[in-house]
Amino acid sequence: MILISKLNKVLSEELVDNKELLSEFDNEDQEVVQEELKDKINTIIKLELESRIEELAHDKTNDYNGLQDEIGHSIVDTTNK
Repeated sequence: MILISKLNKVLSEELVDNKELLSEFDNEDQEVVQEELKDKINTIIKLELESRIEELAHDKTNDYNGLQDEIGHSIVDTTNK
């Protein structure tokens, strides 16, 4: 009977140790996942910002070209009058 109680005690302690170990692994896994979820969010933000910057640069180029066209038409109109 004493042997069974000792065995039960040891098994209970092992179970507690295993739960603590599993909990520690869960925390580490969660940290890894959080770090991975950060690069993806940061990458998406970076790509979005780069896209917006490209759009702004493209719009400025179009505005500049449009202004040059208007100036060119104005010069032609004034010389034709």
